[in-house]
Order: sequence, then C-alpha cells, then structure tokens
Amino acid sequence: MQITMKTAVLSIVCSGVTATAANADCQSDFQSMMAAHLKAGSYHLSSIGGAKTYNLEVTAERDFHMTEFEGNNLEAPTGELIFTSKGGWSKQGQAKWQAIPDAAVKQAIEGLKGGLAGGFKNATISSCKTYESPKAMPNGRDATAYYDFKADVFDMRNGKVPADIGLMKGEDGRPVALLVRTSGDETQLITYDAEIKIVPPKP
Repeated sequence: MQITMKTAVLSIVCSGVTATAANADCQSDFQSMMAAHLKAGSYHLSSIGGAKTYNLEVTAERDFHMTEFEGNNLEAPTGELIFTSKGGWSKQGQAKWQAIPDAAVKQAIEGLKGGLAGGFKNATISSCKTYESPKAMPNGRDATAYYDFKADVFDMRNGKVPADIGLMKGEDGRPVALLVRTSGDETQLITYDAEIKIVPPKP
C-alpha cells in the first residue's frame, strides 16, 4: 500500500506481535504499563535516528496526525498525513491537502491501532529488566525499565515489516520510548499531552 504523501515512511509499531515465552512477571508488568498508557489518552511520538524524522500526534479517540521532516529541520515539513474517523488526508510541503481513499485510511488506522495506539494487545514479552537508576531521556522523562519483543513495523509504502522492539517504561508507569530495530535503529520518544486536538483539513 502506498499513500499519496510520496515521502512518508511512518515506522510505527503495529500488529502481528510474536516472541518466545516470557517471564510471567515481565508480561504482567508490561500489561499494566499498557493499561496505564491507554488510560492516559493523547500523546506525541517523535522519531530519532531513523530514515526520516517525523512527529506523530495521537488523540484519546485514536485520531492521528503525522508530520515528516527532512533531516533535523523541524521548521519545514516535507509532508503530512491525517487519519480520523471522518477520513484521511495527505499533503506535500506547502501544497493543498488531498483526500486519501477510504480503504487505505482503514488499513493505516488498523495498522496503527495494532501497535502502541492500541496497547500492543498481542505482545508476548521475551525479556525485561529494571534499571538500577532512572535513565534520563531526550524528551525530559526518565526510563525505569525495559521490555523486549518482536512486532511488525507499519510502513506507509510497504505495509508490515518485521522488527525487534524494545519498549522503555517511564517513571510514571507509562511508556517513555520505543526502540525499533529493522535495517537500522530508530528511537520513538513518547510524551503525553491531554491538549492534543486533530482537526480534519478544510477542502
């Protein structure tokens, strides 16, 4: 599936999670963290170290707004995508918004909800560890624990791509970062913000 924003590669972890048998405590702790994540509502996700730099906003209703940038120039978006219950839209740079076909919107939303946005419902944790002291993260939060599992990465061009995933738990018991390992390593930093609003673009 290729969505009309030509430069978009949205590496958000999605469904199809598999892994070896996990320690029961690891699994229980992970599920508690995911429950806290789903209750927390809206959040920002920003990428570091991947093929592209992007920010993703997700509302409590699970609407999505992705903005992609060239390199680290966060002042000049190269493209944007919006997915809501009312439809999907994309645009290149300063061009006008274009509607995305409903079938593509449905596929993208299902992929996104299969991962962090939906709480990794099918994840089986292969290992976990608690840090001896909190690790300061670039988004101003501290990580206290780490969980390993395998999942598919949702790519706007290629669909699902297998990846090794590390998820870091924050000091508040909610996820603070995802480490995505495919052909290269990418970190996705998570920051919660109840004020996020995603409004469909005007035609």
